[in-house]
Amino acid sequence: RPALVLAEVDGDIAKGSGRSLPGVDLHALVAGASGRLTRWGGHQGAVGVQLLASDVAGFAQELAAVAEPARAAIERARVRIVDAVVGVRELGLDVAEAIETLAPFGRGNPDVALLVPGCQVEQTGTVGDGHRVLRLRGSGAHARAISFAGRGRTVVEAGRPHDAIVRLGVGRWQDTVAPDVVVEEVGPVPTPRDALRGTCAPACSIACPERIRLGPDVRAEAEPPSPFGALLAVARIRDRRGEGAVGPIVAALAGADGGVVMVVADVARRRVALDEVLEPSRFGSEAVFLAGVRCNRALAAERRALSRGGPVLAMVEYRLLDDFELPPNVHLVLVDPPSSAHEWAMARGRAAGSWIHLTWGPDEVEFARTALRERLDLRPAATAVWRALEDASERRWGDDLDADILGPDGVIRDPSAVADATRALLELGLISTGDGLARVPGAAARPLADARQVAVNMTALDDGERFITSCGVRCGEPMPGGTVIDRGIVSV
Repeated sequence: RPALVLAEVDGDIAKGSGRSLPGVDLHALVAGASGRLTRWGGHQGAVGVQLLASDVAGFAQELAAVAEPARAAIERARVRIVDAVVGVRELGLDVAEAIETLAPFGRGNPDVALLVPGCQVEQTGTVGDGHRVLRLRGSGAHARAISFAGRGRTVVEAGRPHDAIVRLGVGRWQDTVAPDVVVEEVGPVPTPRDALRGTCAPACSIACPERIRLGPDVRAEAEPPSPFGALLAVARIRDRRGEGAVGPIVAALAGADGGVVMVVADVARRRVALDEVLEPSRFGSEAVFLAGVRCNRALAAERRALSRGGPVLAMVEYRLLDDFELPPNVHLVLVDPPSSAHEWAMARGRAAGSWIHLTWGPDEVEFARTALRERLDLRPAATAVWRALEDASERRWGDDLDADILGPDGVIRDPSAVADATRALLELGLISTGDGLARVPGAAARPLADARQVAVNMTALDDGERFITSCGVRCGEPMPGGTVIDRGIVSV
């Protein structure tokens, strides 16, 4: 990163110089904090400064404040240039042979550098004069690699995701031909230092100040109307299903065009990816926002507004696409499969004129099924509501009742399930609502399954699970209403 180094000379005088990186105007930054300098000069890439030794601390604080608005530019300037972002699965012989056709490599044609983001790395041994043998894991695959002693930084920490920059060639030994993976640099994914614009609370828990609040209108807030106005618009669709490479795909696209919006079945349980492997500032994103059904709608809209004006990395639930306008020129990455024809149509409509990337596989299909069951199976939510009203007196809406119904620990319960469960209990005459909730005294016990709302939800669950299955798990399998016309391209 840009830096200045100062030293005391002649007792009370400090002198030093600074160097920058391409894209960061160090001269302009120093100019904004030059009030304490007695002499200084330079250009965009380098400066020299002189000041009183007693003013060094104040100058450092002022320079840091001036540099804060340029933080995103500084992060981008620190990047290591690579030619492509890949998953571990792509470190195979077919890709190695394709790269080999670009040879010979040299000063005018440097070897291809590949970034493998967020992979697991373990050292399995050493060979020769201290060269490390490593194994890279990710995307449901693994690859043997070697890191030559004295060549680049090699830091391996067990249990943490790593970024690895590798060279991929073809290794030939006697009658054996295999991919040859050479690690140029590897290290743990850095921990985020500061929150980006638009970032919300670190967990979708009851403690989140931006979570949804329960009340008489909870259903209206949890499930907005479903306009169908844009459903016939055409999007370009890239099929990457079954590759197990969601992380590398998002990482490769994050710095392109307007950024990436990931569409998922459940933001609360998918957001860990943004906190770890896909930490946005690593890929040049200047803002990040989440939009899930557990979020307060007005506050979520404010976060989206903060994300305007730079590359974004966002995560949105399918159910909110109805009420969501994509930032311009973004790539829409469908991490989990849609659970209905409406969700699939809304994704295509919202991405009109842009690219949609289908990236799910068997694990994501099962995740989508689990999220659908949590939303539509009303038994857990109905049990929580009933137990919260055990004392038979009315409990007023508020944080205490929210905690008992949504859950005091971990990710809070899906508010749509709570709304439907409340509706079912009202339908059965077991509870009443007004300024709060209460059990109806003397009401005859009735099974939850007698409620029409339960039947509606069970039908929706069966339909949703069938639709998720129909979305396939491998590149080339038909999508509902679509036909594969070329490798990786879907016509809808």
